Amino acid sequence: KKGYETLKSYYREQKFYSQPEMYRNSTILGIWHDFGARYGSTTKRNSHYAPFLIDELSDDVFSYQRQFVTGSIVNTQSHHEEAQTQMSYSFKASYFRFSGMLDPYSMLLGSNYFWTSDDLKPVDTRLNDLYWINLGFDYGKFGVTAGFNGLSVAAQNQGQFFQTTMSVSRFALFYHDLDYVLDVIFSNGGHSAGSDFSGKVNVRFNMLRFNFYLTFLSDWQPVVSVIHRTLAFTGNLISLESNSKTLNLMAHYKLTDRIYLGGYSAFEQFEAGSFSEGNFKLGLSTYFYF
Repeated sequence: KKGYETLKSYYREQKFYSQPEMYRNSTILGIWHDFGARYGSTTKRNSHYAPFLIDELSDDVFSYQRQFVTGSIVNTQSHHEEAQTQMSYSFKASYFRFSGMLDPYSMLLGSNYFWTSDDLKPVDTRLNDLYWINLGFDYGKFGVTAGFNGLSVAAQNQGQFFQTTMSVSRFALFYHDLDYVLDVIFSNGGHSAGSDFSGKVNVRFNMLRFNFYLTFLSDWQPVVSVIHRTLAFTGNLISLESNSKTLNLMAHYKLTDRIYLGGYSAFEQFEAGSFSEGNFKLGLSTYFYF
């Protein structure tokens, strides 16, 4: 009878899972380093060579499954493609899914966490994720989430510097197939900072990100990402609008049953005012699978 009830549960719940297990019973310990990073680190907030830990648990197929991540690592749900220090938790239970992320440096470093003029070029904008919370639902191969995201943003324009924090709304659509997975993430929001005495600056942010996971190439696990962001600052303290388009390829390779190599290669076309440049970035990692 117990086996019959288990089969009934599998049959009832499988319509909410695109595959029997999103997370497995495993632990991963590794390290990342980025070359040419613009968003994941600052002069006082260093995410390079910080180890990361990924712990995954699955109670059973078509059942509760969760993932916990801590350390400096790339996150495909982020607003940028670089490794950043984080603590994140995700779970899937029946039709419900949840994910949350927090950068612990935002509490540990205090005012030293935020962008400074030394971090930016003469004409530049920067951002990084502070936190996010997403709630959503799955049915069949499709999923949808909605939530909010905290950002640390900054701009510099020929000696004028401004930094602040803001919260934006975020929405995501997911399609999971046995051979590939597609994520579409959209973020949007505005913020007014400053005072009537010192002057106010209005900040506007938009992002659209596509992640395409080629899961049928299991030996390489490639992920292709396209990220388009706009970040605009308007006010008497500073006025600057930036546009960023990034193409990113990430992959992993299995050396042995326990040792993997990973990395990403990205190209960002960045424009701010009359300034324009291309940025090539490279990230490398090695990790152990338990």
